[in-house]
Amino acid sequence: MKRIISWLLLLSIVCTLCPVFSTGAAAANKVNAAYVQENLNDFVTYLKNYSLVDVKKGWTYYWVIEEQFYFGGKYEVNIQYFYHYKKHLIEIKAELVDETDRSGSEHLSIFLPDVYTGKASVEYSYFEYPNSVKATATVSVPDYDGTGAVFTASENDFEIEQEKLNDACNVLTQLVFTVADQQSYKYYRTNAGITGFGFVAMCEGHEYGSYTDPATVTKSGTSANTVCFWCAHQKAAGKKTAQIKSVTLSKTAFYYNGKVQTPKVTVKDINGKVLKEKTDYTIAYSKGRKNVGQYSVVVTFKGNYGGSKTLYYTINPNKTAISKMTAGKKTVNLKWKKVVGVSGYQIQYADNAAFKNAKKTNVKGAVSVTAMLKNLLSGKPCYVRVRTYKATAFKNETVYVYSGWTNVKAVKVK
Repeated sequence: MKRIISWLLLLSIVCTLCPVFSTGAAAANKVNAAYVQENLNDFVTYLKNYSLVDVKKGWTYYWVIEEQFYFGGKYEVNIQYFYHYKKHLIEIKAELVDETDRSGSEHLSIFLPDVYTGKASVEYSYFEYPNSVKATATVSVPDYDGTGAVFTASENDFEIEQEKLNDACNVLTQLVFTVADQQSYKYYRTNAGITGFGFVAMCEGHEYGSYTDPATVTKSGTSANTVCFWCAHQKAAGKKTAQIKSVTLSKTAFYYNGKVQTPKVTVKDINGKVLKEKTDYTIAYSKGRKNVGQYSVVVTFKGNYGGSKTLYYTINPNKTAISKMTAGKKTVNLKWKKVVGVSGYQIQYADNAAFKNAKKTNVKGAVSVTAMLKNLLSGKPCYVRVRTYKATAFKNETVYVYSGWTNVKAVKVK
């Protein structure tokens, strides 16, 4: 165990002198979470361009970089980046090896969730046959500078003080974060990298630019934030953008008329301001919008607003009308007007005008316009109404679309 401490004390000196640590961690680094998440989304997308399957563990990895670094001609650091497809975690794996004595090695895995949480978990282990040390810790983002994490030993066959364990793990973690950041972000990427998590120790010098944290249907936002391109440090917040309150259609139901029918979209924020199409959002309608069926309207926000909202509306078949209704013995004979292009007709009937506990029956086909209602109660009224229906396809499923009901008619059953 003395070897590991000596290794890391040397690394501590190397890291202190290394220019990548020139900035240091800010005591209160304010990070724009939306900016960080956007960086992470880009980074994960980039990772998925490469694949590697670990059959033994049953995981699919996405491989990005494998680098080797030497310190003082003696210590070798091997770094790999993986994206755990099943675990949904970005993992940075590092191995520290003493080139003069390869009997022992240190391993470090840093797990960064691909959804920004402000935390990263670190797993550390040191191996020297037949003994080992395993420890874990959670690192706060973005203020971690390699000094604050407390590592808890889950397996400890060596005699080691907690303070020394913390120092050793923190120094190596800081080193790995720094090297990983410098390699992945500055040499391999231009718009996304580990710096998206906001580790200030990784930033050689703030380069501020304008960034918009878009308002959505669930939160307000800010426009033109002044944010560091490298570490996501927010220098100044921009103008607040009110949360989107409502996205509505002028109509959600039309009746078939043989023409294209499209509702208007209205978007308002929580202050009642009406947003502008093309400036604040775009609209994508389903194709057709002429025949009977269900259609979607996708509103995609832009500029100072983000996210999307999908709304639906229906073009209903035309109504029919009851043309004749006569009572028989415990029956009612019914006739209605034919409607072209429908799949059939639905009849609803009850012994009360409120249609409480009403019964329904379907008559298939557009040309069938008569029906007999049977097993009715003698001496009771029979209230009847009819509507058309059409079987349509929407999102690979059969959706039945109905017209409105006819006027209610009633007769007394014999």
